[in-house]
Amino acid sequence: MGRSVRIISGVEAQVVVNGRLCFIGDDGCISSVLTDRDFVFLGVISTRKNTHVFTVTLEDKKTNKRRVNELRHGPESTSERYVYSRSMPVRKGHGDFYVDSRTNAMHMIAIYPPNFTFHELRVVSRHGKFFLTAQLQTGLCYRDETSNLRCPLFEEDPKRPRHSGWPEMIEFLKKRTAMAERSSKIFPHINEYRPKPDLPLEKLKEKEGFVRWWNIGRGIGAFVTRTGDEVRMHHTKVVAKDRVPILREGDLVTFDELQAPTGNTSFKYEAIGVRVVSLAS
Repeated sequence: MGRSVRIISGVEAQVVVNGRLCFIGDDGCISSVLTDRDFVFLGVISTRKNTHVFTVTLEDKKTNKRRVNELRHGPESTSERYVYSRSMPVRKGHGDFYVDSRTNAMHMIAIYPPNFTFHELRVVSRHGKFFLTAQLQTGLCYRDETSNLRCPLFEEDPKRPRHSGWPEMIEFLKKRTAMAERSSKIFPHINEYRPKPDLPLEKLKEKEGFVRWWNIGRGIGAFVTRTGDEVRMHHTKVVAKDRVPILREGDLVTFDELQAPTGNTSFKYEAIGVRVVSLAS
């Protein structure tokens, strides 16, 4: 028997394989056994008109340029129920079945000017099983002196050199809030934006760090050490009781050692034996 998973009020996600609705466990584990002859259909069902569902395509690795492709709701939609879906082929490599990270995600923005919520849904393989992951971020739109829309969540952050920003998503938000933007009273002035306080690195001990960011579906993230170095984390190097580790910004972590990172990355270090010591307040 299948099961849909509630993402937020009025929005559910479901996974369909070979025409059957899959059961999804509390930790996101998908009940079906998948092979490289299968296609996974990730669906989003929404009763909210202000919800926009889209996919993201990386066009240029050097510039990190991404294309946002908004999805149209399917023929099974009604005036009060909107259904979106994406097909994901299952592949095989190194003895395991997986869904390619370039095709395994759907994104969703629910806009309530000046606020919005940003969701990322992924079907991922971990330890020979498949999981549905969901990650939520919240943001607020502002206006500057020339009434241009600003969105700090997707803008470049000088304190995070590897955070290049997401200008394509800012343009997406501008188009979707065009009507509301005509009334400048809806959006607070950018001077009212209060960035998060700096992490207290001086409190860290040797082999400790604060989580800077973590992507649940991709299974990668970074923490910062007391010397200010950003260190890459990979889910295979995180020691956790959960099959899909969940770390949050500001969590205190320890690590066994640092090594040169594998793969194509700009990080200088990668951590081994990462453990969460305490959660962010």
